[in-house]
Amino acid sequence: MSHIEEEKEDEKRQQPSLSLNEDCGAGSVSLNQVEFDSPKLAPGTVIAQHYEILSMIGHGSMGTVYKARHLLIDQIRAIKILHVRANNQIVRRFHQEAKATMKLSHTNIVRVFEFGMEPELEQPYLVMEFVEGESLVDMLSREGKLPEERALRMTKQLCEALGHSHSHGVIHRDLKPANIIVTKDNTGDESVKIVDFGIAKITSDDRQNLTQTGEVFGTPLYMSPEQCSGGKVDFRSDIYSLGCVVYECLTGKPPFQGASALATIMMHVDDDADINLDNLSSRAHSLILGCLVVDPDKRYQSMEQLCNDVQKVIDFQVSDDSVYEKVSRYQRNLVINLAIIALIQLGYFLSTQFLSGSVGPNIGLILIAVSAPFILNIVLLALSIRSTLKKTDSETPTISQTNKRLK
Repeated sequence: MSHIEEEKEDEKRQQPSLSLNEDCGAGSVSLNQVEFDSPKLAPGTVIAQHYEILSMIGHGSMGTVYKARHLLIDQIRAIKILHVRANNQIVRRFHQEAKATMKLSHTNIVRVFEFGMEPELEQPYLVMEFVEGESLVDMLSREGKLPEERALRMTKQLCEALGHSHSHGVIHRDLKPANIIVTKDNTGDESVKIVDFGIAKITSDDRQNLTQTGEVFGTPLYMSPEQCSGGKVDFRSDIYSLGCVVYECLTGKPPFQGASALATIMMHVDDDADINLDNLSSRAHSLILGCLVVDPDKRYQSMEQLCNDVQKVIDFQVSDDSVYEKVSRYQRNLVINLAIIALIQLGYFLSTQFLSGSVGPNIGLILIAVSAPFILNIVLLALSIRSTLKKTDSETPTISQTNKRLK
């Protein structure tokens, strides 16, 4: 099992994170550059005076994540060390990540304990909760795609986590499978945790907004149209990115992927770009299309709204092989009781007719008496299924009807 793998750069299906400035000119893409290649820390190295390095978890161009032990309280932590020196805008972004995440306390968000500048390395570091699990990008690489119900349960947790961050004025702005860790408890139940608020935008304090309008930050496969165009970004940008993640969970690939980062960006902003929704349920269609509307005003307007619709789909999800399971327990018991009554009647009539020696002349009466409960059984079952389907259809999200990408 891997641990907090948001720094991994071997994501074959992902294009790199980028920074696209207006100064670059139309169509120019400038990738973030690091200041130097930081040396790897050997196990046993002590940093920030009381963190002993145990092993390396992940390494990328922007930083390295280590598993470490807090020597004073004997607890395991994850430490992220950035590959830049002091007095650099990337360092300021790194501190912004810490400031943003330390405001958050949610079971589906990796907790940040402290941050600072390591004096000997002269590099910034971030101390986080150590999470034993697997990144969603690795899971999708291994499994291809996820069953719909499983993916939607993860989606609901992500909605709740992002809703919490939004309520504290924090927009993630780089939500992607590599920044989502999937863990399991002792019973095998899965839960997800979001990591890496490295380019988070803090909406409550414009002076701390280091990602101004006119700049593009994020990973092209999961960026909202407003991010791609360098426009104003708000909470609804995370909703679009979440829609991209959910789509990939259900289909095994991102909704848009061009030959280059710039080509992918152009697909996100194109209102006529097709989204392939084959082999997905109509309710999953509605959720995804409700997220992936180019116009933010026609998208889901809050994580709470999206979360409510996700829960409705989970509660009322119906497929051809599970319709009977959607019939209420009372109605199922009624059907079973009617079957028992029919069998009792059959036994009674057969016994009385055999005793009287007149089975032949009264066989029609026997068939009528036995078939009546079964006919009633079928009628009640059909009414139950119809009622369930009607209720489920009434709960289907309809916001996606405004999405022009639905062909």
